[in-house]
Amino acid sequence: MPPITVYATEDDLRTWGVNESALEGVDPVDIATALQKASDIAAGYLESQYVLPLEAVGGDLNMYTTWIAAYLLMTSIGYAPDMGQDNQFKQRYDEAIKWLTKVKGGMASAGTVGASTSGPGSGQAAGARPLVISSSQRGYSSRGDTGTPVVLHDLVIGGRGGFVGD
Repeated sequence: MPPITVYATEDDLRTWGVNESALEGVDPVDIATALQKASDIAAGYLESQYVLPLEAVGGDLNMYTTWIAAYLLMTSIGYAPDMGQDNQFKQRYDEAIKWLTKVKGGMASAGTVGASTSGPGSGQAAGARPLVISSSQRGYSSRGDTGTPVVLHDLVIGGRGGFVGD
């Protein structure tokens, strides 16, 4: 299966994003451009958690990509959400960006099929611990608590009893 770089089609746009009558007279090149740009925006969020290009696209990613494309397309042909018109396109766009932000942070799954993750720990053996870089000045070493107290604003923290005087 060839890799996917556009996460929604014109048919998806008609299903999820824009009423058929709203697309009458819109140049198919403009539609394809909006779908590609929306996919590029989504890819910018996905690349922190997935190896791109994807092999297949899940339903959520498909729908949210069409919502972004619909917003981009409608604003390019004169839709102005701040002018008191139906703001459905802007609301859906905002919702799509919120979802992609969650995906980027690992709080949601893109629902992709056959995609491998590239987030924290990628390239490590299964079950391998992530590399954590810290300073022993904090009272910890690679083996745990060093027993060395840490001074913060005249309080000594990290001794065996907690605070000095305990």
